[in-house]
Amino acid sequence: MQSSVGNRGKDPVAKGGMMLVRLGFLIALIIGLGILTGASWASAALQWHMLAGVLVLIGIWTATIRLATQKRSGMGPVWAAAVLGIVGAGLGSAAMSGAVSGIVHMVVMLLTIGLAEMGVARANKA
Repeated sequence: MQSSVGNRGKDPVAKGGMMLVRLGFLIALIIGLGILTGASWASAALQWHMLAGVLVLIGIWTATIRLATQKRSGMGPVWAAAVLGIVGAGLGSAAMSGAVSGIVHMVVMLLTIGLAEMGVARANKA
């Protein structure tokens, strides 16, 4: 029988959380770019954009908490993504005032997704 310490690898809960992040991010990115470019359909889809953003945050926090409870090493980028995701959500609320704040919101969320992906990959290797 293997111990839990020797049985490190891809955690199914963290993997599911990251799949939720990817799906939510794809939806939010498409709608967000529509909003930034002034597409006629995008303003009606703002609630879907916000729902997709909430799914992204839930997925990041699920992966972060799950990997942290397993005491994996290399968790710095995952925690940074979890905190930066909250900051990005706050910037999203301010992004309704103009295109520049919308672009800042998009850049922060791109960094958040990158950090989350990198951190989970590092934690799974450790």
